[in-house]
Amino acid sequence: MSYDFRMGTPDDCEPLFELMVDAYQMEGKPERIEAARGWTSSHPEQYLIMEEDGRLLGTLHIGDDLIQVGGCAVRKADVGHVAVPTELHGRGLGTDLMRYTVNWMREQGYHLSRLGGLTHFYSRFGYEAFPRHFVVFELDDFAGGSGTITATAAYPVPEPEEGALRPFDQGLDWRALARVRHAFHSGRSGTWLVSSEATEPVDAAPPDPNGLRFVYEVGGEPVGFVFAEENAHEARTGQAGFSLSEFCYLPDQPEAAGLLMRMVLSRIADRAPLRISSRLPFDESVSEALAAARVGHDRLETRHAVASNMIMVVNLRSTLEAIVSELQARLADSLVADWSGTIKLALPAETACLRIEAGTIKVTEDGTADLTLTLTQAQFASGLFGVGGAVELPPVRAMGLDPTGRALVDALFPRTPTGSGPWG
Repeated sequence: MSYDFRMGTPDDCEPLFELMVDAYQMEGKPERIEAARGWTSSHPEQYLIMEEDGRLLGTLHIGDDLIQVGGCAVRKADVGHVAVPTELHGRGLGTDLMRYTVNWMREQGYHLSRLGGLTHFYSRFGYEAFPRHFVVFELDDFAGGSGTITATAAYPVPEPEEGALRPFDQGLDWRALARVRHAFHSGRSGTWLVSSEATEPVDAAPPDPNGLRFVYEVGGEPVGFVFAEENAHEARTGQAGFSLSEFCYLPDQPEAAGLLMRMVLSRIADRAPLRISSRLPFDESVSEALAAARVGHDRLETRHAVASNMIMVVNLRSTLEAIVSELQARLADSLVADWSGTIKLALPAETACLRIEAGTIKVTEDGTADLTLTLTQAQFASGLFGVGGAVELPPVRAMGLDPTGRALVDALFPRTPTGSGPWG
């Protein structure tokens, strides 16, 4: 059967909202209904609509993100809010919608796609389960031997030896926030593409003395920021829930990490037991800075099976072409900078080659390979973002590469202090 597909318009806001309430069975759930109203009214043009003779048969949201890979970036389609009217379930409409979407993403030039959902359904379209990273701070009274330290005693308001902590002032700090955020994430694989440029806010919010947004400044210049907020979705039985929406500091000011987090903890310690969930990077320098300030935290990698975060390589060759300058820079900075030959990357549905000669890398569809890496899409994405080094992947370890081969693979796709969030 043939359907019509198009992107949404402002006229679709109400039909999209009604479909979300129906498909996700939100009746009697006011918080979810309010959220659905926000999804569908803010950016209807980001919804792909499937219809027949003007009747709405299905929709899904496509977020458009750029994720850094070193000094380059790849384009990711983030698929969500997949919905079909409940009265039409079981007719294959969701399958038709997803098949069209995969082809549409290729035509639109996306490199990767991510979604979260049931693995048995979305794996049919090429998606594979992929981990997620979280950095979690849990706060409660601390027991040791016969003594107990309360959360409020453990985290008093910090007093910096140098500089000062103060509430965030959007009208004053917007330029500095962009500058510090860029310095913190620049060149970091796995995070959103960041810019040092910013747009001056309209009707900037004044400082909130009772809020959880703080700035650490030295010599009158901001060098670190943290934004926290209460988040009911992060609450657990017996624990209040909070989350971080911003955390950054100048790399040469690591003390900012501990001071900012201790400021947040001091403000909410009387709510303990509590947990703060964040998507901080898995970066040893960040963890060491927090530990030096006696801020305990857990770095969690979750891997789910039945329902999971999932990823797909939409176009392998164009993905490699997007990062070729980064690969060349990594090669030039390695012990195998003079290696020449061809590396083939073989994924389940696509292959591409990296032809290396005199430090220059060209991406080709095929070629006689000196080295072939046969990977799943999830394994390739792990190496791409530096979640794990490619030499750590089971199929690469099983190859028994010689020292030159291992050095080459590790140079091109190393483990890095990766960001989190955009890919999970």
